[in-house]
Amino acid sequence: MLAEVEHANLFTCWQPHNGEETAECVAGLRAVAAKVTNMHVFHWWPTSADRRPLAEGEARWAEFWAVLKALPGERHAMLEFVPGDEPDAFLRDAGTLARWLR
Repeated sequence: MLAEVEHANLFTCWQPHNGEETAECVAGLRAVAAKVTNMHVFHWWPTSADRRPLAEGEARWAEFWAVLKALPGERHAMLEFVPGDEPDAFLRDAGTLARWLR
């Protein structure tokens, strides 16, 4: 859609696809990276039924951050989908995300 519309003011959010290996996700991110304004940050692995603590996805997310940090401009990260939808899980994952973004 981004290529078809090809408009300077059209942007997108990005999140890794469920069940895709890291390399596939990185390739997809690179394809749209210049148009990404926000990241949906979570760690489901290997399926959406397997919500895991964000810290367990550190190696995977490090590859995504590397793609984005190489681009000019600012991006935003939104934490979502924590294990069990538990407030304590949210706070734990928020701490992980804050550490990654420092």
